[in-house]
Amino acid sequence: MWPEEHHFTEYGFCASAALSLAAIARRARRIRLGTGVVVLPFNHPIRVAEDYAMLDLLSDGRVDLGVGRGYQPVEFQGFGIDQGRSREIFDEALEVIRRAWNEERFDFEGQHLRFRDVEVRPRPLQKRASWSGSSYSSTAPWSVGSPTSSRIASGRSGTSSASITCCAGPGSVASPRRRWRRTRSSCATR
Repeated sequence: MWPEEHHFTEYGFCASAALSLAAIARRARRIRLGTGVVVLPFNHPIRVAEDYAMLDLLSDGRVDLGVGRGYQPVEFQGFGIDQGRSREIFDEALEVIRRAWNEERFDFEGQHLRFRDVEVRPRPLQKRASWSGSSYSSTAPWSVGSPTSSRIASGRSGTSSASITCCAGPGSVASPRRRWRRTRSSCATR
């Protein structure tokens, strides 16, 4: 199940993927749960780290956090955010989430975000490396919304690990469709 975040339009149905997935996690005990995507410029990264870590705990480690920058002008206008700054906001927010899940306490000084001696709890249940080509180790899988975002999430190396999925471009529909078929098959055989 991969709800996607949208606001101020009929394009999507889900303003809060975390809330939707928490309700689904309670009933569906075996499927993976993910976001297709959480738009980081619209969300505070500390809150994203806390909410999805809690969801990962509540679902026994079945959460894949997908993040992106957003693309619909009506949504940026509705939140009063300059869409031209979405890349820099995304970059900072992604770094904050990485640190929140991988460091006991951290400081962050960016153009849009500033934190001193922050300790984020809870931590996600998953403890596996998902960041290819960087010194970071993630605690949960990620998918991101564009090739550029994929490079950023993979440590700016230009390569992606198996647990980072790029959701834009010609293969954007094929990859989730293959994942769905594999998941459906594995559930049917259990």
